[in-house]
Amino acid sequence: MRMVDLICRKRDGFEHTLEELSFLVKGITDGSIPDYQLAAWCMAVYFQGMTPREARDLALKMASSGERMDLSSIPGVK
Repeated sequence: MRMVDLICRKRDGFEHTLEELSFLVKGITDGSIPDYQLAAWCMAVYFQGMTPREARDLALKMASSGERMDLSSIPGVK
């Protein structure tokens, strides 16, 4: 999978798959996707938008991409 393919698919109005969004988040976190390609993808999303499923899947992938903190010792709703 290549980032340029994700940019073109979104530019052309296609919906990203979960696999594509996983690739995107992994590339962002490990630094393998250059800033200019991420900026081009963001522009494509700006003009084409994201489906609710895409937005949900991207948010979940982003949330699970980093280190998780244990907040169980703090009282209250989490």
